[in-house]
Amino acid sequence: MIEATGDRSTAIVSGAALRLSNEGTIRGGAGGRIWLDEEGRRSLGADYIDLPGAILGLDGDDQIVNTGSIIGAIDLRDGDNRIDNAGLIDGDVTFGKGDDTFTATGPGRVTGLIDGGVGTNRFLVSGGTADAPAALTAVQNFQSFVVSQGFATIARRADVGRIEVTGGRLVGLSGSTITASEILVGKDATFGSAGVVNANITVAGTLSPGASPGTMVVNGDVALGKGSVSLFELGPVSDKLLVNGKLSIVPGATLKLVAVGPVRPGRTLELINASGGTTGRFTTIDKAADVPGALVLGLQGVELVTLFQAPKGASRTVGGTVGYLNDLLADGASEALLNGISTLLTASGEADAAALARLTPEPYAQATQIGTDDALLLTQAARGAAFAPYGDDAGLFTFGQALGQWHTLRGYAPAGSANAVGQTYGTIGGLGFADHGWVVGAFGGNLTNRQHVVDRGAQTRVESLITGIHGRYASKQGFGFSAALVFDGGRARTHRWLPDDRQVWSRYKLNSMTSDLSAFYAADVGHDWTLTPRVGLTYVRTTRGVLNEDGYSLFALDVARERHVAGFADGALSFARRERSNEAWRPYVTLGARYQVQGQRVRAVGALSDGDLDLIGVGASRAELVGTASAGVGYRPSDAIEIFAGASAQTGRDDHQESITAGVRARF
Repeated sequence: MIEATGDRSTAIVSGAALRLSNEGTIRGGAGGRIWLDEEGRRSLGADYIDLPGAILGLDGDDQIVNTGSIIGAIDLRDGDNRIDNAGLIDGDVTFGKGDDTFTATGPGRVTGLIDGGVGTNRFLVSGGTADAPAALTAVQNFQSFVVSQGFATIARRADVGRIEVTGGRLVGLSGSTITASEILVGKDATFGSAGVVNANITVAGTLSPGASPGTMVVNGDVALGKGSVSLFELGPVSDKLLVNGKLSIVPGATLKLVAVGPVRPGRTLELINASGGTTGRFTTIDKAADVPGALVLGLQGVELVTLFQAPKGASRTVGGTVGYLNDLLADGASEALLNGISTLLTASGEADAAALARLTPEPYAQATQIGTDDALLLTQAARGAAFAPYGDDAGLFTFGQALGQWHTLRGYAPAGSANAVGQTYGTIGGLGFADHGWVVGAFGGNLTNRQHVVDRGAQTRVESLITGIHGRYASKQGFGFSAALVFDGGRARTHRWLPDDRQVWSRYKLNSMTSDLSAFYAADVGHDWTLTPRVGLTYVRTTRGVLNEDGYSLFALDVARERHVAGFADGALSFARRERSNEAWRPYVTLGARYQVQGQRVRAVGALSDGDLDLIGVGASRAELVGTASAGVGYRPSDAIEIFAGASAQTGRDDHQESITAGVRARF
């Protein structure tokens, strides 16, 4: 260590050519002004000497190589002086008369002003990295500033002649001002700034405005040549190039956009604005997948309308919702929608998959399954004890029964559907006529359905009026068939909580028409018992009416009318008391399976107030194949009255349902 820290002290003073190589520490004092006596004034031709804090070179061609630390100012006066720095210079560097050179040969830092003085001076950069740059504070009076390799930064200002960046990278930090006669950026080099540049810029390599990221202001013209790349980094704060002059783009130039953080959708980012106008267009747009947006190229520059980026692992429905919202944004969304985008983002600014899932009309798709649930419950009742024949007797009869059902459909995450949990209860009753194995009748009633779509903040309630006709025949030999036609007229009301913390609601029709046909053979196995195989076919057509949601939410939907057809084929084997038996107690047990031949999937199509009917919601699907089981008992206290009750269940992949029934019938 060389140290001189006294008052008006300088660590090193050289009256001849200085050759200094420093790998350690030179610590100077405060420096100062020394007034000369008469002899000194005659010798030096001056009244005083200004002493730097660290090093003073009076005459000769001085050379300093610094890889250590120099604390204090450096003053190299007349002569062709040179400093190679890859260490710390904590102070100003001043050159006098002569052709001087300052070279940043590696990672290093100069905290003060580097002044080239009078002469033809050169500033060279050949070292530094992005993590450890050649960090400069201020530079002036250099006729040539050349970056051949490495990485250099300018913190405050640079006032030089011509800047050539032939390799490596030169960066003006935020708040800096770079002034030059012109700036040339070679094909293997990068130049950019987050401050002001007073120069004409010609780019054959990479222009990177913003210095990760920020705004670069150019007072001059910018020419983007063939093979050039204009690199913009986007995030919560994005790069911008403002040119107070003309921007020219020749064929072969590339615009490259990369994300360095979440890009908030719904913004119009001004990437380039040239007050003197823009000529030419970028030949290549290199936009990373994580930079969703639509570019708009105008007469004065380039804008990016930022769009939603689908979250990683998003379902197909969420992906479709992202596409729908992006179409709205690209076409010019309303101010209300733009203001509401924040409710669809996570705290880090990324798209919120859960919020996007709640935008879709999925609950209305799921409500369609209510019509199918009712149909299967009612056809089960129509095939049951209420319409059983009375042997060879003829006459009128009436019946009434209560019904209950619970159904859970599990959603499928890749498709974007959520679990749906429903329950149904109600009553039906009717009149019929029986004659020698034939039964015909009509019935009516009501059902109430409640359905909750898990994690979607949605509930649906449906009140239905039921009407239907039924016919059945059972021969003495055991062969028989049954048929039913049922109309379910529902009035539905759905409530949904939306991402903007508002609840919306709607009223709509939910009507179903069901046709059911089955055939059976009751084989006598002795002792008044039968074994009965049965096959059946059921079709349900459910129509959900058009609807408009109320509730003053900007995400409220208009939902289109939808028809859905579901078809089922079933088979079962029952063990039961013979229908013509005189026994009072009539138990039964049935095992079987049901296969859905059509309409497993349900969907709904909606629209936000600004958009088209293209927003798709998908409900949970039924299992293609389910197993069924039922058991029950009937009791005939007399020939005119029968009391019956039963329970059934079905189970399949992500599809589970249970039901109960109890009733009474009486003949006249």
